[in-house]
Amino acid sequence: MAIVFHKIKRNKMEHTNDNTTLIGTLSGTILSVVAMFDAGDIIKTVIMATIGAVVSFLVSRGLKWIWGKIGSKN
Repeated sequence: MAIVFHKIKRNKMEHTNDNTTLIGTLSGTILSVVAMFDAGDIIKTVIMATIGAVVSFLVSRGLKWIWGKIGSKN
C-alpha cells in the first residue's frame, strides 16, 4: 500500500488596511437613518430645544435674583 501525499496549496487571505467596507456600511446606515427623519420634525426639534434652553436660562437667572434678594435681607 502506497500512501500518496498531495500538496495542498493553501489560499492565504490578504488583509489590508483598506476600510472601504466599514466606511460604506457606516455611511449607508447613517444615511438610511437620516432619510427617516422629516425636515418638519427636525425644525420642530430645533425650535423646542431653543425654547427649552431660553426658559432654563431665564429660570436660573430669576432664581439667582430671588436668592440674592432673600440673602441680602438677612
